[in-house]
Amino acid sequence: MIQKNKQPLKFLPKRGLEISIIILFFNINILKAETLNNFLSLEDSIKKALENNPKIKISAYENKAALYRIGQARAAYLPQIDLSADYSKKNTSIQNANTFNPDNNFNSYNSSASLNQLIFDFWKTPLYIKIQRLKYDSYTANLQNTINDVVYEVKQAYFEVLLALEENKVLKETINQYEQQLAQAEAFYKVGTKAKIFVTSAQVNLSNAKLDLIKSENRINQAIADLNNAMGLTDSPEYKLTDELKFYEYKVNFDKILNIAYENRPDLKALLYENQAAKENISYLKRNYFPELNASMNYGYSGREFPVDENWSIGTNLKFNLFDGFSREYKIKEAKADFEKSKSTIIESKQNIYLELKQAYLNFVEMREKIPVSKLTLEQAKENYDIAKGRYEVGVGNPIEVKDAELSYRNAAFTYIETLRDYNLSIAELEKYKGGFLINHHE
Repeated sequence: MIQKNKQPLKFLPKRGLEISIIILFFNINILKAETLNNFLSLEDSIKKALENNPKIKISAYENKAALYRIGQARAAYLPQIDLSADYSKKNTSIQNANTFNPDNNFNSYNSSASLNQLIFDFWKTPLYIKIQRLKYDSYTANLQNTINDVVYEVKQAYFEVLLALEENKVLKETINQYEQQLAQAEAFYKVGTKAKIFVTSAQVNLSNAKLDLIKSENRINQAIADLNNAMGLTDSPEYKLTDELKFYEYKVNFDKILNIAYENRPDLKALLYENQAAKENISYLKRNYFPELNASMNYGYSGREFPVDENWSIGTNLKFNLFDGFSREYKIKEAKADFEKSKSTIIESKQNIYLELKQAYLNFVEMREKIPVSKLTLEQAKENYDIAKGRYEVGVGNPIEVKDAELSYRNAAFTYIETLRDYNLSIAELEKYKGGFLINHHE
């Protein structure tokens, strides 16, 4: 973030991100949208996005579901208790011409309670819990990545609003200049020093500028709508942006930020956790070759009429699958293939990280070098316009000369503003591809 007369915003520090995620998303009540004040800074817009953007909420709930799957895996350590009861009325009598036995008509009552406890499964359950923890870590990294993406989207939308506002200011200044030129042309025409065509030309210039201003107002509204959408707000009161498009000198060491990206990129972290989970899954499936030892206890009542008979049993069970049609072998081979695939995915991800960061870095360098050039061009165009305007006001220039100078000045102003926007956006790109942590002035 670039702020006027401030150091860059220290948002989501490296070690505090996971704590921030827990505070934001694992509370009983997810943070609600607050009414926006009349002023909105880039920092405020990012906070609003963290509270309201549905992409973050979706990822947070996926992360929460993964946390609950760890609890499901741990449940195997605890006893499994079942209760059952049933009642039925039966009639098994046989009738013929000579016999009839009424005892074949009776009520049947059955109730039982059973307890099963895993004793030992050759570390299969601990491995399964570890796999679920790794998957949870992967979802946590994906949540961090979603936050990084949303933060970048907010910055991009915020800068677009600033750009639209600055361009609107330029167009309003242009209208003011054309109004002055029209008044000057009318004055010349009245005294007979200029022809009517100069008045008409000034009127056309003013009308075209007003049409451009209408388009600019619409662009501002569209940019604000995009910013509201990035913040996750479908409807919000009007506000004014407090930040401005400014230039700050940044010195970036590419090799340093590349190493940081390899360490901090949450999408790469997610793949690394998935790779570890895939490796552990191979060991987990191999445990299917070993037996499983369980203890069980049953207690119940059954009989035809009250009082019914009491019965109970206690014992152990050793389960061992001798042959399953080679299903285990194929599952292990599939797991090994998934593991190798994940390793290749990590290599591809690192290559993409290098390419993304390199392109962002080159773009940053280009924008940084363009700032002083575009600023100088703007100053020169302003000077040229002032000269042409002065010549016209004393009657030695012509409106075509002024029009060309004004157009060059306006285009130079647009270029300078767009370069400032692109420069700030290039910093945001470096932050995103670096891993979501801001770059300071001395890095």
